[in-house]
Amino acid sequence: MYCGSTMCCWRRATRSFPLHAICCGLGSGGIKFRAPLNLARYLLERREGLDPDWREDSAALIEFVRRNFTHAEFGITVCHEQDEDQQAWGGINSTYGAVLALYAQAIGSPALAREARQALNFTLYSIDESGCPRDLFKNPAPGGWQEDAHTDVIHNYVDALRAFPDWGGPG
Repeated sequence: MYCGSTMCCWRRATRSFPLHAICCGLGSGGIKFRAPLNLARYLLERREGLDPDWREDSAALIEFVRRNFTHAEFGITVCHEQDEDQQAWGGINSTYGAVLALYAQAIGSPALAREARQALNFTLYSIDESGCPRDLFKNPAPGGWQEDAHTDVIHNYVDALRAFPDWGGPG
């Protein structure tokens, strides 16, 4: 049944299916982490216009990812994609950093902003001396998975810099 508006559809979906159920039944591979982070991004971009509970719902989605798909590397919290592959690929880690930055800015959390910036800085180590992106910082060869080396990474940094323009430096 068509409900007539994005907000109406969102409310029906979240009232019919708890967020943890939406996240836990997502299948394999990168879908497990991408859906909750991208749904949180969508909520943060639309906020009250879509969901009056955007703060709580975004927090639940981000916490799901933090609990299930983050680990520490060199003392920095980074995000991995799967249960089986726990490497901080550029695409997922930059997505995590960007969504966390958007959330930190929205709720005014300096601690989460620091964590977001650290995750994004970690991904910068995947760019070699000549400016070519790699999918993993420890992979010496340029390229790799397209989304991990190129497409996801760029728009995630743009989103994070929109949330925290001072991270881009002066001018």
